[in-house]
Amino acid sequence: MFGVWLSPVEHLVRDEGVGGSNPLTPTDCKGDARTSPFFYLLEIMEALLDIIIISFNTRDLTLRCIASVMETCTLPHTITVVDNNSSDGTVKAIKARYTDVNIIERTTNGGYAAAVNTGMAATSSEICLITNADTRYFPKAIDELYNFMSVVPNAGTAGLQQVYPDGSWQRSHGYYPGIKFGIYDILGINKFINYRNAKAFNANKNQFVPKETEYIDGAILMTRRTAFDEVGGFDEAFFFYAEETDYCFRLRKKGWKNMLCPWIRSEHIRGASSNAFPHKESVQLLVDGKIIFLKKHYGKFVLTFFTIMEFIHFFSTEAIAKTARLFMPDTQFWNRKQELYAKFLTAWKKNLYL
Repeated sequence: MFGVWLSPVEHLVRDEGVGGSNPLTPTDCKGDARTSPFFYLLEIMEALLDIIIISFNTRDLTLRCIASVMETCTLPHTITVVDNNSSDGTVKAIKARYTDVNIIERTTNGGYAAAVNTGMAATSSEICLITNADTRYFPKAIDELYNFMSVVPNAGTAGLQQVYPDGSWQRSHGYYPGIKFGIYDILGINKFINYRNAKAFNANKNQFVPKETEYIDGAILMTRRTAFDEVGGFDEAFFFYAEETDYCFRLRKKGWKNMLCPWIRSEHIRGASSNAFPHKESVQLLVDGKIIFLKKHYGKFVLTFFTIMEFIHFFSTEAIAKTARLFMPDTQFWNRKQELYAKFLTAWKKNLYL
């Protein structure tokens, strides 16, 4: 029960500080008394970890996600499924198989952010795990993420390293949309960063070093209720995509940290609710989410700049894909790339005139 106090995570935080800088001091702590590590020593025997699963027409994946949580999480916890008015029998299947899972049935699909707020309002734990239904947890992954947050009281969110079903690296955190991101896209720096991170993952480099980042991917996001309440939860103006980016942005403005724990890993299919190969509607939702974020936090100049940068980026990448499919042997791969880039190009082009 007390193993967390002797874990490598605690020693790393105590001796090196978050991200390998300076040791934590009392002034690093934020929030009320519940954010103190000593409080968790008293709490850990109680069922105070809430796991909130957001589902929408992902019946089989939701059942698999619930099963993986029950099989791998050894901490006392409760599971709450917030269903966004699924039409595939998700709720009925959960009730038939898992009588101890709490289910909240929304009568409309108000989006991911609204579902998260609903789930948080119906639970009470100081630390909560918000998760997509298309995730599968590896043994002790949730425990380790909880343990990390327990000893890093200024972490508003924490995420783990997500992997695809074949075990390959998946982007699990990122940078905010803005001028720097737009320039990085055009210069190919973002692709290089992803390539470098994937190579480091394959080589197991720096896997035990927690990393402070701008935002944690919302598919697997552990958060502290004190932080959640301080910023007013998720902004329901975001329907699907960029809601976690906005949430993490507001947390950082209040002094909270968003932390990635790359040594903890679990599976994320990615895109199960919106199709693994995005339809134009899904692409438009992704673009719209970034536009809402930019309007809210940066204003018209940055929005215009970023829109132009993204239009140029996808115009260029579509042209490259078109050319590559003429000369490369794997034409199916490049056909799919060209189709995807064309969808993004159309979505950003639409916003050039707004």
